[in-house]
Amino acid sequence: MEPTSITRTLSGASLKRGDQPQLLGCPYLLVTDDGEYIIFFGTYFQRGAITIYRRRDHPGQPFGGPGPDHGVLVREIPLAELWSPEQIPSIVTDHTPEWFAGGTFAFSLDNRTLIHKTRWGVTLQISLATGKVTGAKDASSASMR
Repeated sequence: MEPTSITRTLSGASLKRGDQPQLLGCPYLLVTDDGEYIIFFGTYFQRGAITIYRRRDHPGQPFGGPGPDHGVLVREIPLAELWSPEQIPSIVTDHTPEWFAGGTFAFSLDNRTLIHKTRWGVTLQISLATGKVTGAKDASSASMR
């Protein structure tokens, strides 16, 4: 996978993967209180439902690269890891609510875990350091029945 960088600008964020600029349609984003992580929430049409970036210039991380404002991609999490196949719509229109509509997001007290309660009431925990998702997405399909 090619390295991805994120650059903060006055108008928002600029992303590059390798030498190619990336278009990022982002209807929603979160930043941890300590500024260590930024989380982008994508639409149904994007590869990652959740994309997590980590700040590079933190204690213990060797500095390298073009500057301190460049982030490191932690992980792109596809919707299939958050929802069961039955929950992912087969047809999406401009009237389809965003995938995260009706759910909630919160950070753990240490800002290292994103806690997502889905519209079906299932709680998922996402490690911001690794992007690992824990919680039973299959339990949410059982609650739909």
